[in-house]
Amino acid sequence: ILDKLKSFVGTDFEVKVMNLDEKDEKLIVSEKEAWQEKQKDIISKYKVGSQVDGSITALTDFGVFLSFGENLEGLIHISELAWQRIEDPSDLFKVGDKVKAEIISIEGSKIFLSAKKLLTDPWHDVENKYKVGQTVTGTILKVNPFGLFVELDKDIHGLSHVSQLNLVPGQKISELYKVGEKREFTVVSIEPKDHRLGLAISAKAKKTEDGVVVD
Repeated sequence: ILDKLKSFVGTDFEVKVMNLDEKDEKLIVSEKEAWQEKQKDIISKYKVGSQVDGSITALTDFGVFLSFGENLEGLIHISELAWQRIEDPSDLFKVGDKVKAEIISIEGSKIFLSAKKLLTDPWHDVENKYKVGQTVTGTILKVNPFGLFVELDKDIHGLSHVSQLNLVPGQKISELYKVGEKREFTVVSIEPKDHRLGLAISAKAKKTEDGVVVD
């Protein structure tokens, strides 16, 4: 930090006075506050619901930063990137990608965006694609102690709870199921409004004496 501060010696800054103490001869200023004051006028041109076109400037594990307008930058949280579950934003995006987004919140100089709000929600017609009781083939995306996250198609992912996996007492999920495997499941519940679809391992799967499940 000290080396970075030294690099600013001789540089002109526009700052806002935060504190002035003549007795102790202290003057505290903020470049950030001055920047935010200038941003207010630019940000005031936008409101929640406004649509913007921008370029991705950075990728993080919690989302992407999008540059748009007059040097403004907003965050698209990982939960607002797409309707399907995303483990890593870099799986879908890269720096420089052009993205359309909608402003969903403005907090001071912080702008929060959503890309998925401009996309058709695939869960609106999920019951036309899947029915309770239907046998489906899914790819295991993630194995957790409480169950499996399963991809049925590129838009619809479901959860198979640990209680629906035909495990024998003491058996761990990771012993029986692996990421990337394709398995047959039965749809046990569909909740379009909550974007939830429950799955159970297909009734075709049988337990052997040693507890291993075979199709």
